[in-house]
Amino acid sequence: MLVSGLVLKIRRKYVIALDSNGYVIKIKIGSLTPLIGEIYHGTFLETKPSGYYFRKYKTPVLIITFIITISLIICSYLYYTPTTTVYIEASAQVTLSINRYNKVVKAIALNSEGDKLLTSVRVKGTTLDESLNILYDGAIKNRIIDQYFAEAKQIYRVNIDSEANIDITSFLNTIKSSPYIIHINNKGNVIYNSQYK
Repeated sequence: MLVSGLVLKIRRKYVIALDSNGYVIKIKIGSLTPLIGEIYHGTFLETKPSGYYFRKYKTPVLIITFIITISLIICSYLYYTPTTTVYIEASAQVTLSINRYNKVVKAIALNSEGDKLLTSVRVKGTTLDESLNILYDGAIKNRIIDQYFAEAKQIYRVNIDSEANIDITSFLNTIKSSPYIIHINNKGNVIYNSQYK
């Protein structure tokens, strides 16, 4: 269909023009390139209606969005589901929930001393080994375990409830020179048992 209009913009293969009815239209450029402001006659280029590409790619976009959403839900479920529980007991009592990637996802104080300890340190997001070291050092710095704790022969207990193999070698190296009585067990199996020094 041949149309004519006042040239507003020039593109490589077409011009944008204003026709006699006031509509903005696209006209295919022939052999001569027009100038802006000139009346140009040529073949009308049909434009795609708004939303054309969305309608064309709607199904693949929705499928990809659905897959990404489901993947994020599954990943967050796997990350935030605890598989191991650690109960730490001295005068402060703290429970740690550990996920399958050996990261602390939740730390709960069971008494006021435990609350004091957890407000002074940050264990969420650390590994089990790091969190045990952080809590032990925090308990010493906050005087939750001190010389009176040792003289009274109180026990610093770490009870781990895990089916998986746990790696707490750094914590074990830290407590070897400790003056406190420390008991560590996993489901009743003794991992470490120190006596009063």
